[in-house]
Parts: sequence; structure tokens; C-alpha cells
Amino acid sequence: MSKTINIIRFFIIACVVVFCSVLKINAQTDCQRQKETVDYVWAVDVSGGSNIYLTDVQQAIDSFYVKASQYGNLSVIRYASSVMCDSTVTDDEFYKHSDQRAMLDAVCKAIENSKKKVVRVFILSDFCNDTPQNGATRLLTDSLLTIRQKFMTMKSGDKNVKLIMLILPPSTSPVGYSLDSIKAIIPDDMYQQFTVNSSDSLQSFIVRETDSLDYQLNCVEEDNKSWIESKTGCVVLISIFLIIAIVVVCYVLYMKKRKAA
Repeated sequence: MSKTINIIRFFIIACVVVFCSVLKINAQTDCQRQKETVDYVWAVDVSGGSNIYLTDVQQAIDSFYVKASQYGNLSVIRYASSVMCDSTVTDDEFYKHSDQRAMLDAVCKAIENSKKKVVRVFILSDFCNDTPQNGATRLLTDSLLTIRQKFMTMKSGDKNVKLIMLILPPSTSPVGYSLDSIKAIIPDDMYQQFTVNSSDSLQSFIVRETDSLDYQLNCVEEDNKSWIESKTGCVVLISIFLIIAIVVVCYVLYMKKRKAA
């Protein structure tokens, strides 16, 4: 009799251990999914005439920031003659240039430093390259091969990266216009663009992006809900199986004892 009871106890303990392990794995996985967020990077060209758009779209950008910060992080890169390290540049000469190469370097660094799997980069510029050293000179694709290699490495990695070019007028200017060269070094599935014909169109685009974030957030919540429900269903099924197994073992042991008697 005691031997039978010990076997039953051992089996029950084993079942409880398996059940608790399943619950622990589910809890850990749920936790990991809930912590997954997105990094948003804005690279804003503040040189020359680009500044006239910033006041008009600031409210829309702020709205985007509020929405994005609900489940992600947002950082801003501002550049003209170089990438701004602070917000107190008062030298007029600084704003007379637009170093697109410096912007690309800063964007790559921001993506590489991101610890998130999903990164979205919005670049607002007319993409006319103009540096203090070389003046208004178009960037050549061959001069961007090291940056291209960085993007290819990102593509082959585990990050989901997209760069959205917000093209300000004059997008067809031949003087220093470098968007074609920039586009050539970015993998097709990482590249998007939107031509800004007016400040209103840029606002509309940002509003659509904000609505898209709403939609994505709702989808993520629904997906997580469905995923959690499915996992809960698995736990219930495992519990039922364990109960049935315990009953069967007890019955078998009982029948053996009865026959032995």
C-alpha cells in the first residue's frame, strides 16, 4: 500500500513540476513580448530655406512624438554645416550649408546604437549637399560605399530598419542634389520617400504616420491578446492532460492492487 502511495505521490509531484515549468516559460515569453518597443529617429535639415517648414510642422512633429513615445523612443538629429551637438548654434555661417554625408553618418550611428529590433528613420531635407570645404557638390555613390556596407550589414542582421526620405523643394535642383546617390546605397526594402510639395502636405503625411502608429499599436495589442489567449488555451489543455494522466495511473495501480489481493 505504501509503495503505491509513494508512486502516486511521485507522479503527482512530477506533473506539478512540468505544469509550473510551462507557466514560467509562458510568463517569461509574455514579458519579453510586452517589453519590445520601437526606436524612431528624425534627421532634420535646418539649413537655409529648410527652416521655413520647421515652424509650420512643429505641432505635427510634437503630435507624432507623443504618439510614438507611447510604445517607442524618439530622437532627433539636426544638421546643417555639420550635425548639431546642442541647440545653441548662433553662427549664421553654420546654416548656409548642408552636409548630407555627415547626416548619413549620424543616422547610421543612431541605428547601430539602437538596442531595439525595429528602427524607423525620417529624414527631412532637400538633399542638396553643400559643405564649407567643397561648396555645393553632389555626393557620388562611390564616396558612400562605406555607408552602403553599413546598411547592407543592417539588412543582413536581425533589425527591421526603414528610412523614409521627406523631400523638400527644390528636389530637382542640379546643384549638389544627392538624393539619387543616397537612394542608390540603401537597400530597396529599407527605402521609402515622400515628396513635400507644401508645408500642408508634410503635415498631412505626419498625421497619416500618426494614424498608422495608432493602427499598428492596435494590431500589436490584438496580436498579443490572441497570442496570450492561445498560450492560455495550451496551459488548460496541458492541465486537463495531467489530470487525466493522474486518474489513469491511479486506476491502473488500483486495479493491480485489486488483482494482487
